[in-house]
Amino acid sequence: MAIRKSVSIVHLCLIGAFVLGCSVVQGDDSWNTYPGSEGAGHGKSVVLVSGDEEYRSEEALSQLGKILS
Repeated sequence: MAIRKSVSIVHLCLIGAFVLGCSVVQGDDSWNTYPGSEGAGHGKSVVLVSGDEEYRSEEALSQLGKILS
């Protein structure tokens, strides 16, 4: 019984490490930079942060950033 419990703990640890490794790989290229033109905001930086996937804010905020530049 103790061997079976330790084997299941090892399996859970391996699965957890795999899931964490996959989540780190996905988030590497998450920066969009749009150079601004002449105007009131010349030389300024605006940071837009999104965190949900439900309302597609990761797509909407990149479009908003392009409009604001």
